Amino acid sequence: MDDNLIFAVIGAGNTGQAMAGYLKLKGFAVRLYDRSEWRFKSLRKHSMRLSDEIVSSQKIDLLTTNLNEAVHGANFIIVSTATTAHIEIAKRLSEILTNDQTILLHPGRTGGALIFKKILRENRPDLKITIGEFESSIFTTRVSATGSTVHYYGIKNGVHFSTLPAVDVRKIFQILKIYFLKLRPIRMCSTLL
Repeated sequence: MDDNLIFAVIGAGNTGQAMAGYLKLKGFAVRLYDRSEWRFKSLRKHSMRLSDEIVSSQKIDLLTTNLNEAVHGANFIIVSTATTAHIEIAKRLSEILTNDQTILLHPGRTGGALIFKKILRENRPDLKITIGEFESSIFTTRVSATGSTVHYYGIKNGVHFSTLPAVDVRKIFQILKIYFLKLRPIRMCSTLL
């Protein structure tokens, strides 16, 4: 397994911070992006504290409001924003992604992978990437009011995961399954593509 993978997490709300803290705990390089600098106020001064189901303290490698800085050279880009931001994020990412990067929507389930695929096909038809979706957030979590602690109230069992193209689901699952033990791969319906 490649422990040198770089993860860019897009969105520093509850789900994004939970994912960033978890990935850092697993030993990966993690870049956390948010369009709002105030999200990083506490994290710029203190390490991210993880509590409840996961107990640790982690220093995120990069906190940034510069999307290009977060994504450049990342193997996986995990989009943890509201679904209403997917179109904007897809358009912005279409300008900076490179071949062989993987986008994971966490959570997905609302057709976000199809939105990303459509926008990327329109803006960068030659781009070779994989787009994946988690059916829901893996974590039941909240960030404290001070923004200094991520409370993990639980890690969900059997969260489904799929990719576009569908044939990539096994390849991506082989990487993720070691770190996300409760993830379950499924194949998207090819008639939607």
